[in-house]
Amino acid sequence: APPPARRWPWRAHQCGEEGGGMLTDNFETHAQRFLEPSLSHKDRLTLAQEIRESIEIVQTSEYGNFLQHFVGAFNLYLRGTSTETSPFYVRPEERFKTEEASYRTRQVLLEILNRVPTTEVLRPFAPNLLKLCMYLLENDDEENAV
Repeated sequence: APPPARRWPWRAHQCGEEGGGMLTDNFETHAQRFLEPSLSHKDRLTLAQEIRESIEIVQTSEYGNFLQHFVGAFNLYLRGTSTETSPFYVRPEERFKTEEASYRTRQVLLEILNRVPTTEVLRPFAPNLLKLCMYLLENDDEENAV
């Protein structure tokens, strides 16, 4: 028999079960899990996809809490994939292959950041997000940079 499906501890339900969604009470733990250096590229991609699928959180009062923890985590990861001293470093010959999990993770994170509403809640994070965008324009591939 196949192993049981993995359930991320921060998921309220698996997608498709009773609406799915992310727990809203501990973003710090979820962001730390995303940044675990021992997490495989495939598992990090799955985690990023689940965050993207739960993006409705940005329409609630938890939006600021979401931003506080995930903007920093995404920033560390996105910058880290091109920084040799980072635990997230991916060699260039792998980093730009569109079928690689690390590449797809970067795409998903950029999609999430692109989908966050530009409200007053985002204002304190805007300078760091703009710096991150400039960094990615200079260091990522053309498809992700755009």
